[in-house]
Amino acid sequence: MIKHAIQSTMFSALSLVRSPPQVEELGSKLDSAGVPFTLDACRACADPCDLGHEEWPNRFDVDLSSDMLGSVKPYARQVVISTGKSDWAREVTEESNSLAEHLSHVHGKLVASSTARTSKSGDAPAGVFTASNSTRLSVLNGSHREVGCAPKTHTVLVFPDYKLVKDVPATNEGASELWKAALDPAVGVEGKVNSGMKSWTLPYSAVILLCSHKRRDNRCHIAAPVLEDGKSIFKRVKQLY
Repeated sequence: MIKHAIQSTMFSALSLVRSPPQVEELGSKLDSAGVPFTLDACRACADPCDLGHEEWPNRFDVDLSSDMLGSVKPYARQVVISTGKSDWAREVTEESNSLAEHLSHVHGKLVASSTARTSKSGDAPAGVFTASNSTRLSVLNGSHREVGCAPKTHTVLVFPDYKLVKDVPATNEGASELWKAALDPAVGVEGKVNSGMKSWTLPYSAVILLCSHKRRDNRCHIAAPVLEDGKSIFKRVKQLY
C-alpha cells in the first residue's frame, strides 16, 4: 500500500537509473496493471524550496538512485496498530506483551493451517504484486489512536482491504481473533462472518503512510513531520487519483 501511495516518487527514482525508452515501456506496463504513476520529475518544486518548512540537516542523505521497484517482498496483508506514538522499539514485534508481538506469533502458528494458496500476478510487471502472491503479514505500529470505547484495546488498519478493526485487545487471544476474522489469507475483504470483531471500510481512495520510526532510522523521524505538514505530497496524490 505504501508503494502505491508514493508511486510517483518511486517512478521518478526509476527514471534516474533507466533510459527513457525503458521508463516509457515500464510506464505502459504499470498503467495496464492499474498502478498509478507519473512521469513528472520528483523534484519539480522551487530550489531552494518555497513551501516554508525548515531545510534538511546537512547530513540528511537520501538515496534517489536505487531502483525501488521490486525491492519489497510481497505480503498478503499489512496491518497498522494504533499506539498514539510516533516512535517505538526497533522491532515492534519484539516488544513484550504488545499486540504487534502477539500478532506476529499468532500468524506464525496459524498461517500454515490456512486454506489459502498463493498465485502469481499473471501479466503484472515484475515487482508489482497482489495480495494473493503471498501469505506473509506485515505488522506495523501507527500514531493513530484507538477509536473504540473498550479500555486497553487497539484500532487496527488493514491493507489492502482498506478496513478499520476496533477494540482489539493486546493479548494472544485478541490477536488470534483478529487473525481469524480479518487476516487469514483465506478470508476476503468482507472478513469472517459472525467473528465478533467490528470493522468499517476506510472511505478513502488513497492512504499515505509516513514512517517516523526514529529507532530504526533517524531520517524518518526528521522527514515525517515535514512531509506531513507539506501540501505538495497531497497535491501529487490527488493528481494520480
